[in-house]
Amino acid sequence: MLKEFGRRVIRCCEEAGVPRATIDHLLRADKEMLLAARATLDAGIQVIDELLAREPEKPIEKVEVQ
Repeated sequence: MLKEFGRRVIRCCEEAGVPRATIDHLLRADKEMLLAARATLDAGIQVIDELLAREPEKPIEKVEVQ
């Protein structure tokens, strides 16, 4: 689905007279945005994994005061 959409966008740009170098530049910029999103997600997943891997904290011990 996304691949076909991308092909249509490229076709429309070419038909509108947009130079291929410009289209390629825009595609590379899109890729960089997706890679940035992936890196953000990966960092978030790593933080959650680290939190889940921690040793459980010792329970609070109740002390009676006299």
